[in-house]
Parts: sequence; structure tokens; C-alpha cells
Amino acid sequence: MVSPFSPDWRNELLRNVPLLNAANTFSGNLTIDGTSAQLILGKIAGSSALPVPALVLAKRTSAASETIGVSDGAGGYSALVAYLGSSEWTFRIGDTVTDDFKISSNGISQFGGQLVFPATQNPSAGANTLDDYEENSWTPTITFGGSSTGISYGTRAGRYVKIGQMVWAFFDFTLTSKGSATGGVNVTSFPFTSLNDGMLGVVSIAFYSGMTGLTGGLRGYLNINLATANLVQDGAATTANITDANFTNTSRIVGVAMYRAA
Repeated sequence: MVSPFSPDWRNELLRNVPLLNAANTFSGNLTIDGTSAQLILGKIAGSSALPVPALVLAKRTSAASETIGVSDGAGGYSALVAYLGSSEWTFRIGDTVTDDFKISSNGISQFGGQLVFPATQNPSAGANTLDDYEENSWTPTITFGGSSTGISYGTRAGRYVKIGQMVWAFFDFTLTSKGSATGGVNVTSFPFTSLNDGMLGVVSIAFYSGMTGLTGGLRGYLNINLATANLVQDGAATTANITDANFTNTSRIVGVAMYRAA
């Protein structure tokens, strides 16, 4: 037994590990190929095919870089390939041709153009950490005095985008009947509850029609710790609530709410 501290321990290791022969038919579990500079943990299938499975450590002479990969048994690295360039690690997943992402001192480059977040957010308290992205549809609902009795719609649509805590919720609805409810106007059922931080969300109205009795521009705000917005109109000194009386059976409102989600 040669001591690991002996200068001859490497030679002893190589002497006890069978090397790949000219026909590439070695059937052992560990192969050192001096010609291609590969260390293969697994079994050779024959010809130029790699083992199933195999862990391959190699010097990529074409890219002058170090490689670690997992073979697919068909002569390629189908599961994962990582190689070290002059100043970064590049990873290929699923094939042997396309680089998927690169890690360097400048950050992470995503060559595939997609960054996937889990369906259920894993929230972070870090001020510089992006922990969520989501986009989907939602269904806006209008109420008068908290009730939607008799209200019907010709069209009703909503889309939202959430990046981290920030939500942009777009909505567009047209009434066919304003129903019998009375009172102040709310748009409800926003996709996320607003953050309870003392800051109101902003509702911007891009277009409206079929309204009556308005004396100022239409806008709104999202209530704190709720998924409900109040619609108001501009006044000389402050905004004023609008009510069911400002709506007709053909009213249409198009807008977007911008707020931080809880």
C-alpha cells in the first residue's frame, strides 16, 4: 500500500485502474482515457458511445475548458454539461449543442430566454431578492354599496402581471344592466390582497363611456389590506365618491390598478 503522501501515489492509482483500450470496450467501472483526457465513472457501451449512465470529467480541447457531464449512453452529454471557460461556468441541459445558462462574476445569463418561478411563491425578506413572477387572468366585479344584485355584463375581462410584490391588474367591463343595488362604487376580486403598509394602491382609468352626471375625471384607489378598489372623480380640492347614479345600463370602464401585494 502506497501512502497518499508518497510522490508515487498517483502512479500507483493509475497502475491499479484499467485504462480504455483501442477498441473502447473496457467494461469496468472507472476509466481514465489519456488520449481524450477523460475520467469516466460508469461502463463503456462500446464504439464511441458513453456509459449508461456515466459521470464524465474531461478536458474539452475544442473549447480549452474543463467539463463535467452526465452521459445519455448515445455518445452525448444529455443530462447536464458544465464547462469552465476563462472566467465563467457555462451549463448545457438536455442536449449537447445549446448553452442554457452561464454564471460569472457579472451574474447569470439565461440563453433560453425563460426564468421559471414556482407556482407557490417562496417569499424572501431580502430587499434585493426577486422571489416571484406570475401572469394570468382574473374576473373584475363591480358593486354598489357592497352589493352586486341584478348587475350583468356584456363583456368582462381582466389580466394581471405580478413581479415580486408589485401587481399590475388590468380590467375592462361593459354593463348590460346596472341592477338594483345602490351606493358607492367598488371594483372587487382583484387577484391579490394589497399589502397592509399604510399605502393605497393606484387605479388609473384609461377609458370610460356610458356614464352620467360626472363632474370630474374618473380614477380610483385600492384599499389597504383588501382586494377592493374605490372609484372616485376629481374635485376642485379633493376627490369625491361616485355612486350607482353615475352609471347606466351600458356603462363601460377600462383601467389598471397598480399596488404591492401582501
